[in-house]
Amino acid sequence: MKKTFWKPLIITLVAIVVCIGLALLITLLPDSSDEESSPSPSSSTPPTSTYLINEDYYDLDYIKVHFRDDPGADLEIHTYLEEEQQRFSVEPAVEGWTYSHDSLSSTAWNAVSVTALAKVAESTDDLAYYGLDDPMYVFEIAFKSGANFTLRIGDLTAVADSYYGMIDDDPAVYAVSKYSIQKMSTNELSYRELNFFDTSVYLDQETMTYDANGGITYIKLYNENLGLNFELRQRTADELAGDLPAGTTTWHMFAPVDSECNDTNVEDSFIDKIVPLTIESVITDVADETMLSEYGFDDPIELWMENADGETVHYYIGNYTETGDCYVMAEGCNSVLYASGFAPAVLETNYIDLMFKLLWIENISDVSRIEYTLGDTKRLLSIIENYTDEDGNDVFYATLDGRAISVTNARRLFTYALNLLIVGDLDEAYSTGDAAPEYSIAIVMNDGTRNTLDLYAMNERQYAASVNGAPAVFYVNVSDIRALLTAFDYQDRGEEIPRS
Repeated sequence: MKKTFWKPLIITLVAIVVCIGLALLITLLPDSSDEESSPSPSSSTPPTSTYLINEDYYDLDYIKVHFRDDPGADLEIHTYLEEEQQRFSVEPAVEGWTYSHDSLSSTAWNAVSVTALAKVAESTDDLAYYGLDDPMYVFEIAFKSGANFTLRIGDLTAVADSYYGMIDDDPAVYAVSKYSIQKMSTNELSYRELNFFDTSVYLDQETMTYDANGGITYIKLYNENLGLNFELRQRTADELAGDLPAGTTTWHMFAPVDSECNDTNVEDSFIDKIVPLTIESVITDVADETMLSEYGFDDPIELWMENADGETVHYYIGNYTETGDCYVMAEGCNSVLYASGFAPAVLETNYIDLMFKLLWIENISDVSRIEYTLGDTKRLLSIIENYTDEDGNDVFYATLDGRAISVTNARRLFTYALNLLIVGDLDEAYSTGDAAPEYSIAIVMNDGTRNTLDLYAMNERQYAASVNGAPAVFYVNVSDIRALLTAFDYQDRGEEIPRS
């Protein structure tokens, strides 16, 4: 055969022999891996979870926690029985605070059943390698039975699902459950009960109905520098059932003006932006007043609330973000709190939007006559008869300028007189001087009471409005006045006045 045939065949056979030899060599070499060569639990034998502590929850006596990075935060959790129930106390406790039983119970459950996810090393001469020369946390866990454990916790493992830990005199290094350690290393601030004021869904015990606004019946929002000054109160069911004037609303505004309210706007555009404010945690106790400015409490937004049960709260809102996170302090509590759910948009609320926007409102059954002064023209609508007879029939008779007017047109002229909507407020009251109003409407009640609305032209489109001689701080659009004049035109033509 030719040499060109044998040469490739020989090379292939030699390559196969070399590969087989290397494979055998690798198999025969001893395992030189060192259990301490890597702090990751994945370098050890396959992980099997084991209990480092596995004691009876109800036998727990106390837990002592030492924080390496904050020795002042060291605390003790002690157990005691109350009405045959396991209870907890915190030392040192801060006066004025109660502590969450659920949070303390969660810590206790984790302490009595500390789990190792894996054994990282049988022993070590280099504690610093695992952060155990100066442990991040040291837990002393004691039981009434006499069992005592000391658990030392170092750095996070490479896979970050656990911490390196050692227990008592055991020389082994373990990967200890991160979840358990996080629960057990809770500081005193985080155990505090945050039951300041519940603005969650409120159940009315009398009607057994739910109020999504937390049962809020009073609210005040104030900051002088921001121009905030809102104060509103909700009338009670008994108040609303009484003999109230027409136009009385559920919510009443006391500041910045005294006014009935648009109840829907108050609840949807104002209260709904405040109710979600939720205290989430305690940030720090205030050691001195110099700390206040750091959190924005040198010029806080003040918020007062009261619910249907008479519970009250007075919050101070400091720095806040557009996403609704903020710092809060509560009256009587010398701690900075972290809260969520604050809506900065509420600070842009225009009180006009919360008002019942009619300048005035009366019930036609209470009215004797309406006097209209429309420029140089005067008109008089008189309600002669307005009652229900013995047979339940409505009796109504009215005149305009001494002539009979239909029931429909009389009622609609009355409605047009009332439908003068507030468009906005003025920065300062409009100065009327000695000038006479361009338009004036006087409603005289059956009892002789007289209410007068005077309108002064500010420009071609807007009229300043004064009710009963009060300063003209609101204005209306000329379109509403034109609508009233047009209504008289329909009547004078003998036509039915359209609905307003």
